[in-house]
Amino acid sequence: MMTHAAHSRPMLPLTMAAAGETVELVEIRLVGQERRRLHELGLLPGSSLRVVKSDPTQGMIVAVRHDGRLALNRSTAHRLLVRLVG
Repeated sequence: MMTHAAHSRPMLPLTMAAAGETVELVEIRLVGQERRRLHELGLLPGSSLRVVKSDPTQGMIVAVRHDGRLALNRSTAHRLLVRLVG
């Protein structure tokens, strides 16, 4: 269950999270097919993600959800708003 303190943390784009950080997905600012695809992959508001790799030069962020890994381009990742956990 989310505490009041967790809700008071600012939202930031996933691209701002560093490798090793755990975040909660708060909002998906995508529409149509892109949004549906993320939902099919299990990325829904409230999901917990751990950033495995964030490399601005390669334009990719790799995040972990449970035992799966998902590669996201930076444009998509920038449209996912998250809160830092812990």
